[in-house]
Amino acid sequence: MAGGIASLCGWLAARAEGVSECRFEFAHERATRQRSSTVLSLAFSTATRDCERIVRLLMERLQRLELPAAVESVSLRAEAMEALAGRTNSLFGLRSEGAGGDSLGALVEHLQARLGHGRVHALAAVAEHRPENASRRVKPVLLAGERTAAKLFAAPDLSEKTPGPRPLWLLASPLALREMAGRPQCGGALRLLAGPERIESGWWDAAEPDALGDVRRDYFVAISMRNEWLWIFRSRAGWFLHGVFA
Repeated sequence: MAGGIASLCGWLAARAEGVSECRFEFAHERATRQRSSTVLSLAFSTATRDCERIVRLLMERLQRLELPAAVESVSLRAEAMEALAGRTNSLFGLRSEGAGGDSLGALVEHLQARLGHGRVHALAAVAEHRPENASRRVKPVLLAGERTAAKLFAAPDLSEKTPGPRPLWLLASPLALREMAGRPQCGGALRLLAGPERIESGWWDAAEPDALGDVRRDYFVAISMRNEWLWIFRSRAGWFLHGVFA
């Protein structure tokens, strides 16, 4: 198979193209086959003609592929091709950052092959003030030349006033905190560093089932006795922990 992949990459290089999807077809021996062939499709987040990248993803998928019978032959077909500019190396012949198998796209493909496509997501910003609804899961798609993690995230709308700091990790649901002497407690008294930031929104879906509904919260950045940076809020029901900063 390595020879076939090398031939494909050479053919693509001659055409200044890359492949975003290819298909391997394993034909089984006629005497023992339960079906004529087994098909394995590889999808890439960005077009490629990098042999190492294709082989790495193929090996990851083959580890989880069960063949019903011995294989007689293997065929390789490029399913989706697109124009792909040549890669510029450095003065000393080293690959530029993010090129080939070390790119973010290759990492996404590796995780999808190992964990499953349905378990690898990117985040897209949503025009919503309530933190629980301010982002949504989307398919991780990289455009050619985009090599940084920031490109996996849709840019938020900054036409309005920029909000305060937001933690990457939000709790599944806010955790109630005790209050002593007017100060919220989480492994000891918390010290407030920034805030309050008022978030008041959601009246329009208050009557919908399973909706977050109307919220009125004052958010603060706080630090714990263990030097943990926390995102907490105060509402009519008391103090709550909602997120943790890295």
